[in-house]
Amino acid sequence: MGRGAKVSGYNELAKGYYPNVIARCKGEPMDLIWQIIFGYLVLMNIVTQWLFGSDKSRAVSGRSRISEAALLSASFLGGAPGGALGMRLFRHKTRKEGFKLIMTMAILVNLAAYGRLIYMYLTGTGLGLFGL
Repeated sequence: MGRGAKVSGYNELAKGYYPNVIARCKGEPMDLIWQIIFGYLVLMNIVTQWLFGSDKSRAVSGRSRISEAALLSASFLGGAPGGALGMRLFRHKTRKEGFKLIMTMAILVNLAAYGRLIYMYLTGTGLGLFGL
C-alpha cells in the first residue's frame, strides 16, 4: 500500500468523524452567531488595548485615570490578549505584581474560553448553555 492510500484512508476516516471540521476548514460561511462572537472578541481586544494606552497617557499627563477594576474587567470580558499587548506596547502596569498576577489569570481564562469556542465552532457542537 502506497503512501497516498494511507492519506486517502485517513481523509475518509476524518470525514466520517469530523464532517463539520472538514466543512469549516474548506471555507463554509460562518453563521451569524459566530460572526457576532468573533466581532465581539475583536472589538473587546481593541477596546482593552485602547484603555491601557489611554490610562498610560492619562498617567503621564496627570489627568484622572482609568481604574484598575475597569482595565481588569475589560480583560476578563474577552480582551485579555489586547490588554496584555497594551501592557507591553505602552509599558503600563508592568511593575505592579498583583495586577500582573490577576492579568495572567485573565489571559488564562480567555485562552480557555477561546479554545472552547474554537472547538465548538469547528465541531459544530453549538453553544451549549445558550441552546444555539
